[in-house]
Amino acid sequence: MSKAPKNTVVVYGPQGCGKTMVAEQLKEHFGCTEVKDDEWDGSTLLREGELALTNVPPPYAVSVQKIIKFESAMTDIRKGTI
Repeated sequence: MSKAPKNTVVVYGPQGCGKTMVAEQLKEHFGCTEVKDDEWDGSTLLREGELALTNVPPPYAVSVQKIIKFESAMTDIRKGTI
């Protein structure tokens, strides 16, 4: 498997949980430069610096640095950790 591009993150959680509302905060927290929200299909490789927001986790391990549940990401932000 090839190495994941730097700062590629997938945050998943149910529709309506607030991912889009805090997208900029998530982007900053994870050191990403771009947010892919509705346009990410779950299998397309992310480019360096992309944060993908989705309703369900990818069905298999795509080449990204981090896949995290929305609730866990928000806990990390509140604690100030990555």
